[in-house]
Amino acid sequence: MLQCGPSDRTFAALARIRRTATCLSRGNPDIEVSRRFRVLLPRSAIVTLRHKWGLVFQMKRYKGSCHCGAVTFAFVFPEIRSVMRCDCSLCARKGIAMTTTTIAPDQIEVSDPEDALMTYQFGTMTARHYFCSRCGIHTFVETRLNPGHFRVNLGCVDDLDAMRLPVDLYDGKSL
Repeated sequence: MLQCGPSDRTFAALARIRRTATCLSRGNPDIEVSRRFRVLLPRSAIVTLRHKWGLVFQMKRYKGSCHCGAVTFAFVFPEIRSVMRCDCSLCARKGIAMTTTTIAPDQIEVSDPEDALMTYQFGTMTARHYFCSRCGIHTFVETRLNPGHFRVNLGCVDDLDAMRLPVDLYDGKSL
């Protein structure tokens, strides 16, 4: 694990961590700086950021895929301790558990070498629901209230049992 010292003010936005990570990673084989994510991706998959005010942020690199494996993704997110379920007309029918907060575009990497990723839109046509055209699994959604940011279907994440985590309900019917 990496602990950033009190002079590190990059905790507010992960996109700014890369500059610090580049300095800290020189000569340290346990740290990898990814240009694609533009954030610190530790080889151990966990990084702890400590700010001078005592705030501690622990970020983890998660990986996942659709059922058939045609669509894969990875993202950086705080340790997942609960899930969110939306009650809008589409999410209620899908019944999926999603990340509780959105993921910035520079914190998620999607691999779709076979062009299997498709989108579905309805209503205001702002949100984009992504799914695999081969197996039909919904992998993530680009949100309506924060376009360009994503929520991931936690049922697709490797080594995470989303069915056993506490649930936060989101009132999507009122949007």
